[in-house]
Amino acid sequence: MADSRPRGGSKRRSAPGGAKAGTAAASRPRPARPAPAPARKAAAVSQAKARPAIQPMASPTRPSAPKTPRAPQQTRGQKRVDEILDAAEAVIAEVGIDAATTNAIAERAGSSVGSLYHFFPSKDAIVQALARRFRGLAMEYNARAMPADSITLAPEPLFERIVMNQVALIAEHPAFQSVHDAACLDPRGLAEFGAMRDAIVGQVLRFLEGRYPGMPKREREPVARLAVSVVHHTLDDARLGPKEHQAGMLRELQLMLVRYFRTFDEKYGVPTAG
Repeated sequence: MADSRPRGGSKRRSAPGGAKAGTAAASRPRPARPAPAPARKAAAVSQAKARPAIQPMASPTRPSAPKTPRAPQQTRGQKRVDEILDAAEAVIAEVGIDAATTNAIAERAGSSVGSLYHFFPSKDAIVQALARRFRGLAMEYNARAMPADSITLAPEPLFERIVMNQVALIAEHPAFQSVHDAACLDPRGLAEFGAMRDAIVGQVLRFLEGRYPGMPKREREPVARLAVSVVHHTLDDARLGPKEHQAGMLRELQLMLVRYFRTFDEKYGVPTAG
């Protein structure tokens, strides 16, 4: 007899919820395919045009910088050196070299002792620096007494101006002689004032060359050195001697120079003004 039961596997069972799953899968939207590259580029450009431009943030207003530049460090340092030397000159003029201390000099300069030692390691270094300063001042005063047009002056006003300019240097810088005396005890200071003397001799040589073009060079050198030495030592002696004799010594110094150089005026002649 034939078996009337259904054969295995001939009837499929439906998966639970199968109908619903199929419906959900059918209703789920498929992801859109990416647009071709040209289309994406066009869209990006369109969005960029539509987007408002970003404005830069306004920076706060700053005050304009001062137009005068700050002084370089070297200039400020030189200013400090000059202040210390000015103070040292004043202290030495008041109490002398031996009594002048770095503490007193720093106090007069409105500086700390540490700041003073930053520029000068010792009082001796300050004295040597003052010697260099006075060397420049002596040349400046001497050049002021013998400008180019002085070669035509008569001897009397010429040597009055030369002598009194050196007197003015000592009067305006009362520490000059003290620094000179102290510095000359040191080989460095002696060399500094020797260089000052040589520089002044050079100025006198140029003056003699202009005033006496016919004077031989071998004669000018000793004349210039003698004149400088006489003025220097006479002023020094007048300073150290009794005050009541100073004015008379200065008059005699001028008279001696006038008589000495008048012989050269007569021998070589003097250029005329203009």
